[in-house]
Amino acid sequence: MEIYTPKEAGDFLKLNTETIYDYIKSGHIRASKIGNRYRITGEALEEFLRNMEVE
Repeated sequence: MEIYTPKEAGDFLKLNTETIYDYIKSGHIRASKIGNRYRITGEALEEFLRNMEVE
C-alpha cells in the first residue's frame, strides 16, 4: 500500500497542495489524519480519479 502526503498527492495529480486539502475537506479525497497531518492512500487517489472521470 502506498501512502502519500497532500504535497505528494498534488505532485502526482499535477494539482496545487491547497487544492488537495480542499478535496480532502469536501470529502472528494479520502484521507486519514495522523496527529495533525493528513495521509492519503494510493487506493484513495485511484478512487478519486475514477469518480472524476468524464463519461
